[in-house]
Amino acid sequence: MAIKEAAAGNVEVLGEARADAVEGGGGRVAGNVLALGTGQLVTWTASSVLAIALPHYLGDRQLGQISLAFSITELCGLLASLGTGTYVTKEVARRGKAAGGTVATALLLRVPLVLLTIVAALLASVLLQLDHETRMLLYLFVPYIALSAAFGIVSGALMGLQIMRPIAVSNAVSKTLLVGCILAAAYFDLGAAGIAVAWDISMVAALAVVTVALVREGIPMRAGSRAGAKAVLAGGLPFFVWQSSFLVYARIDVILLSIWASEAVLGWYDAAYRIISIPVFIPVIITAATFPRLSQLAIADMERFRDVARRSLNFVLLLTVPIAAGLIVLAGDIIDFLGYPSEFEHSIPLIMILALHIPLVGADMVVGNALSASSRQRAWALAAVAAAVLNPALNTVLIAPTESAFSNGAIGAATATVVTELFLMMCGLRLLERGTFTVHDLAFAMKCVAAATLMGALVWAMPAVSLPLRVVAGAGVYLAASLVLRTVSTDDIHFVHSYLLSRIMPRRTVLGEWP
Repeated sequence: MAIKEAAAGNVEVLGEARADAVEGGGGRVAGNVLALGTGQLVTWTASSVLAIALPHYLGDRQLGQISLAFSITELCGLLASLGTGTYVTKEVARRGKAAGGTVATALLLRVPLVLLTIVAALLASVLLQLDHETRMLLYLFVPYIALSAAFGIVSGALMGLQIMRPIAVSNAVSKTLLVGCILAAAYFDLGAAGIAVAWDISMVAALAVVTVALVREGIPMRAGSRAGAKAVLAGGLPFFVWQSSFLVYARIDVILLSIWASEAVLGWYDAAYRIISIPVFIPVIITAATFPRLSQLAIADMERFRDVARRSLNFVLLLTVPIAAGLIVLAGDIIDFLGYPSEFEHSIPLIMILALHIPLVGADMVVGNALSASSRQRAWALAAVAAAVLNPALNTVLIAPTESAFSNGAIGAATATVVTELFLMMCGLRLLERGTFTVHDLAFAMKCVAAATLMGALVWAMPAVSLPLRVVAGAGVYLAASLVLRTVSTDDIHFVHSYLLSRIMPRRTVLGEWP
């Protein structure tokens, strides 16, 4: 019976709101997940457009320069965050509007931290001896640091209040504006510099949307004392450690590639990453929506905490495993379908390798969410530190040989990424309280893999059919196999269908009252 509930209950993480409404808990997990998912349709479309347009317009060399400049900017931007955004989310989730002072203090702390970050970015451009073009791109990305730092605090407060719609809107607006600005930059032939400015403009729009939403909530924004500032810095420190460790791990491969390989290789790697990063919005939505709820349950009801965590993981695996399988089978067809220049054929093996880490990333995000919500972020931070040490070591060992053997050092970087994600998952599962995930969840994952394998075999056996038709056929086979294996139930399909109807026809009562 427990196995059946685990298999059929993956969308029950979305149905949490219905149970909370009956029990008076006021939970909004279902509404948050699906509201974010609806808004992410625009974001997904925009990301797809960028994945097509940038390689076409910039070519592999300029795309590599953009990737390197942005990676350095993000690493320097760590100094502007210090983990306070996640700390704000946790405090607001637990204290509500009474945590307004914490929000205001965190915003004020951003000012000196941003100035420090700008200095660090300027020093990095000198120490790394960047060429003139890459250095100018780095300077153009500097405003992005300040804007994204403020966005992290404001959106963190909204997440704590479990108000996800403005965040979804901000993502959609900023990504749409980004695409528009990039297309304009391409039309007026502004080059890579125009692309960098477009990113700054899009972040201005995102910050404006969430700021207006937070102001409307009427949170008292009185900055605290010096002791309050110390509390924010101290509270954010564990989150900063694991966030910085993850970002170092996520970006250091680009910097190491720039040492051992050409800018063209960086471009191939960036193009592959843009394609495989599109479906990552799935675990992002789930974890963003469930973190406040998990934070509440961690101090009130551990049984339900484990239930929400388990269902979150199952839902993420249900959606990401088939995507990974499809990318592996269709990597070459995708490059052809997108009409990339011929040099981007070197991205095909990178897509196939990196696709393996999509479900691992999703699982790691769910596990990290659960650890942070249960105040075990320090242990997770140590795992992230270990990953930040392991990944550069693996890159150092693997990039040079693969560059020598295949003239594509990014193969080594992609392999290092997959191994690191697997290491993180093993650490996270070890750190979680015993019983959070069980053998039933492993069985669920294996069923997802079995269904995806069947899907992949069918798609691979249809080479003469157009890519869209192969994707649709594969999705149909995966859904049918999932129903047979009971990783999806008809109730799950009915619930999602009913929710979508309620969004299209809001005056019609489909789901009943939502909290």
